[in-house]
Amino acid sequence: AVVSTQSTGYAVQRGVALHMLQLDVYDQHVDPDISFCKTLFSENIPMYISNLHDYGWLKSSTSSPDIKLLDKENTNDWMIKYLNTTEIKEFSSPCSNVFRAESVFTENFGKDMVASVDNLGGSFTWKPKHYERPGYDLSTSSFSDSLKDLITNLTLSHIPQLYPGYTPKGELIDSWIIEVEGKKKLRRDTNLAHEAAYHVLIPLNHPQDREVGGGYRFSRLNCTVTDHKAGDMFVFPGFITHHKYDLPQTEGIHLYLEMSFDAPF
Repeated sequence: AVVSTQSTGYAVQRGVALHMLQLDVYDQHVDPDISFCKTLFSENIPMYISNLHDYGWLKSSTSSPDIKLLDKENTNDWMIKYLNTTEIKEFSSPCSNVFRAESVFTENFGKDMVASVDNLGGSFTWKPKHYERPGYDLSTSSFSDSLKDLITNLTLSHIPQLYPGYTPKGELIDSWIIEVEGKKKLRRDTNLAHEAAYHVLIPLNHPQDREVGGGYRFSRLNCTVTDHKAGDMFVFPGFITHHKYDLPQTEGIHLYLEMSFDAPF
């Protein structure tokens, strides 16, 4: 009838709550939690203590993005809002050894990541204004470890199937939000920043118009990907075989999250 969700929060059945309105629940001379439990015991009202989310959980009512809430205490709430699936069932291959799982993340993930990027606690690579910088280092952000755990949970079991003979370690080397802005020269080749065995890339916004260009080109494969969508997940090897660069676009801003895993040697 009554579930204690935290030391300061209780989930109470409506009928019990109405009955409690007629009782003197709290004794001002006793600790409030003890007084509350004593009253329930005297009225033969069962009470359960749980640290699970089965009965719901407390959440801020503010409208700020929940990206910053990615930690062990908020994982379930975060996943409901930002993941379309917790288990990837199918990959396509737009280029050789480049794999894509469609719509793994919700559009809200990209929107809130972009909206929150100036307050995530990471570091900039150029200027502090969002529209002026080419990249944002997430490896120093407060939720870097939690995001890494989430991505590895989604991908680690698939890597040996995608790349037979390779056993992934899931060690994060680098993590960036990269900005590609139209009408400006590209200022960073992400795959040359750190050597890695494989990369995971997640577009954070849709191309506004296919006519403006943009996309990803794997130069050694002579292969391009231009039909990316926000929330897709790409997995591809390191730059030794899969040197990637961002295709120029004439206008607009495209942002994506790229994480690099495992030293290649």
